[in-house]
Amino acid sequence: MGLRARILLPRPLTEKHIEILEQGLRKISTDFEPGLFDEEGWDFSLANGYPIRIRYRGPARRLYMSFYTNETLIDDHEAEVIGACFGWKPTYAFTVGSYETEASDHHLIGGLTLILAEKLRGLVDYCGFLTPGRLTESQREKIQNLQRMRGRLCTVNGYFQYHVSDPLFLRSWLQHPGFMMI
Repeated sequence: MGLRARILLPRPLTEKHIEILEQGLRKISTDFEPGLFDEEGWDFSLANGYPIRIRYRGPARRLYMSFYTNETLIDDHEAEVIGACFGWKPTYAFTVGSYETEASDHHLIGGLTLILAEKLRGLVDYCGFLTPGRLTESQREKIQNLQRMRGRLCTVNGYFQYHVSDPLFLRSWLQHPGFMMI
């Protein structure tokens, strides 16, 4: 089902926050409608990345934002690990995703996630393990690539291993030539 990332927050979004998110998305998107799989979310299309600081102008790409109840849950152990790394424990999350996995989808999701994490003072859960670099590079070289980025990155070992970062890291990662959301 494409790509996804979660925005981790210290507390749940209020109805006012959700209303502001909806208004903002309606301004920058087309085909805005209730989510295909979720009444508590939206499906929308972006054909221009300029409003989210991404160089993209082309065919409309279908994205979604979801406030699924199970997506909002954060495992206590994982919240402790994240809290130790960033100084606060997340208690709430929502998802931003795409239905496809083209390079443009990675960049649009990255740009939208960055804007949201900055505005809401949240963290980015990549829902996977970042591996920048070429397939021929060793795991050590890939880790060194990550360590060269600005910002903070935390590896979480939960049900599976995944990365969480602050917005500054995502801003730096978006500039990397091998950028992918996961």
